Amino acid sequence: MGEREVNLLQDKVIIITGGASGMGRAGARIFAEEGARVVVADLNEEQALETEREVVAAGGICKAFRYDATSSADTERLVAGTIAEFGKLDVAWANAGMPAPFATVEAYDEDLFDRLMAVNIKGPWLLAKHAAPALKDSRGSLIITASLSGLKGRANHSGYQAAKGGAVMLTRSLAKEFAPFGVRVNSLCPVAADTPMLPQFLDESGGLMSRDELAAGIPMGRLATAEDVARAALFFASDLSAFVTGVNLPVDGGTSA
Repeated sequence: MGEREVNLLQDKVIIITGGASGMGRAGARIFAEEGARVVVADLNEEQALETEREVVAAGGICKAFRYDATSSADTERLVAGTIAEFGKLDVAWANAGMPAPFATVEAYDEDLFDRLMAVNIKGPWLLAKHAAPALKDSRGSLIITASLSGLKGRANHSGYQAAKGGAVMLTRSLAKEFAPFGVRVNSLCPVAADTPMLPQFLDESGGLMSRDELAAGIPMGRLATAEDVARAALFFASDLSAFVTGVNLPVDGGTSA
């Protein structure tokens, strides 16, 4: 068999929030290679611009936006700016997220808990809210980065798990709501991934968790990579998943088997 004549995402317009690094940056590269026009949005504008430069240097089309996932106004501007730039929106990947330390519930900081909910639940909900009309027009796809922590319990991680569990149920609810309009809604549930966020989990764990302990709990014997997760997102972004919606997909090396 020869090479594919048509790229999986040819001419699709895709927003990736949290696109400044890690899974979002990997997704921007992979999606652009598959023919997409990509908008990367992140609170860290300089790193988002670095993603843009990296994608463009490789021959892709990419535009960076500064964006706060917790801001309705920023999210509305992001969607409107994308449509103004490229004329439509086919896929929105709500990938912006916030890690949290391992801590007992007694020690958990309440302000941190509130911030986790704002970024990890309200953020995807706002993107769904503002992107919905355009996604309905394109019969497109909404992807949410949840976590394996939203599917199975772990001690000393209550705030983060509550937030990611909410993302799992948000996916299911929106899948039911959007299905009559031909819009698919799915989430990615990665195990611990080797991305710039990982040290924030480990350094703040107070000795409750180490990198080796995380990897040892994964049957395939390693952490996920940003590319592992981005390739799963590619499936949900492409027409290969045309009849797949409401799925919370573990990307976990067999951890949930």
